[in-house]
Amino acid sequence: GKPDGHTHATRMGDENDAVADEGDWYAALVAGEYVGDWLDTVRNAKIPPGRRTRAARQLAEKVAADRTYADEAREGDAADVCEAAARDVPEGDDDERLVAMREAFESCAAACRAAAQDGGARERAISFEGGREVVVREIALGVGVGAKVWRGGGMLGGGAAPP
Repeated sequence: GKPDGHTHATRMGDENDAVADEGDWYAALVAGEYVGDWLDTVRNAKIPPGRRTRAARQLAEKVAADRTYADEAREGDAADVCEAAARDVPEGDDDERLVAMREAFESCAAACRAAAQDGGARERAISFEGGREVVVREIALGVGVGAKVWRGGGMLGGGAAPP
């Protein structure tokens, strides 16, 4: 049968509409700036531990709550950056600030890895006449087969352009 027009979608971790628009682009731009600033702070050992700890906690919080930030964190290799920063904190130091900073870096790395696992997954259920329903699991365009098609489209487009 044909669809009866009843669809519903749930996005895991985000409440955005199914169609990207200019607002999504601006949101990604802002998220990219924040993620970049937080990662610069996490990386810089000359910055006081309290500030680095706050940066890691803010990044972890945003990544867990907002798909756009999770995507930007993935692009910036945030999990690897945070893991490297945690390894650079001296072990065996009882300074509470350093212990808290190492734990914040480790938590941030875990949050970034967890957010990257679902790839922006979203489920869409389509109801058909006769009571049948199909559930489709969609992932972000930049993940899996979508990423390959997206990259291939760019290469084909470049090759097809007139000289």
